[in-house]
Amino acid sequence: ILQETTNSKGLLLINFALEKNLVISSTKFPHKNIHKGTWISPDGKTVNQIDHIAIQKRFANNIKDVRTFRGADCDTDHMLVRAKLRVKMKKLTRSKSAGIKCCLESLKDPEIHAKYVRDLENNIGREPPASVQDDVNENWNNCKEAIQKVAEQLLGKRKRKDKVWFDAECQEKVKQRK
Repeated sequence: ILQETTNSKGLLLINFALEKNLVISSTKFPHKNIHKGTWISPDGKTVNQIDHIAIQKRFANNIKDVRTFRGADCDTDHMLVRAKLRVKMKKLTRSKSAGIKCCLESLKDPEIHAKYVRDLENNIGREPPASVQDDVNENWNNCKEAIQKVAEQLLGKRKRKDKVWFDAECQEKVKQRK
């Protein structure tokens, strides 16, 4: 803390931070007074700490340092306040789609293609009940289920391709190891 006294606006900030479960992190790091002040009077004699960085308590440990820098190239009587943050990047995981992977290669056969189109038209072409006609999401789900059902019945599930490098010799070595 730069000064021992706090004015009414400082007390308002403290009360606000307590009420909103915030930490005023610009006051918690030990620095020289010259690196704590954020405002300098026009006569250059008075320095106050009036600009702060407040953060939720649960994220407060992500602030590594807060200090001010004098001489920033901007036309103001305030000093630049800098905070060093620890950023934890969250690994994005893709969810495996619940969709059924069908053997689309069989659609190249004209007979199977014609039967697929006919079955799809029969399933989707039916008039939905009046209560469902207005619900877009319900219509989409019905359409998706019809496509998946026809594809699974007619095309079958796609077979996994074996990895080229994992041949019979590799399989034998794995069995021997067990």
